[in-house]
Amino acid sequence: MSHGYGARQRMILAQIDRSPGKWVRLIPPGRYTPAEEASTRRAARTLEARGDIETSHRTIAGHVWLVARRATSRDIPHDLDVMLPPDDRAALAANSGTWPDTASWQAHLDDLRRQMQQTLWDQCVASGLSMPMAQTAIIAMGGGLPKPPGKP
Repeated sequence: MSHGYGARQRMILAQIDRSPGKWVRLIPPGRYTPAEEASTRRAARTLEARGDIETSHRTIAGHVWLVARRATSRDIPHDLDVMLPPDDRAALAANSGTWPDTASWQAHLDDLRRQMQQTLWDQCVASGLSMPMAQTAIIAMGGGLPKPPGKP
């Protein structure tokens, strides 16, 4: 069984990401066959169960529309959930739904990890920890060593 997103799920996420923060109609009238409509509804339910989107039904002009938007609270990855102080973790959770798409959210999380690695490195050096121990600690965080200042 696949653990990634299916084609219909990727289509829904792309459609939602084009209108950040807004409710988007998932099944435009007359565009899909009944089988495609059912597939879209199933994909939307799966994305909702994963916590990626929120869905709702809106009645407009006598028609019921399935609408969705990005979930307003995305889960914080386990590594950051464990290492961030409670205040920072709460701020990250509060801002998680404001990112326009998954790629920019992931880039933000990667930046946080790099900042944490740099802070750890600085604290290790300031405390007089031996280089091999400092390197081991930073590599254990899942990243490489920070680049020396002035090097690309």
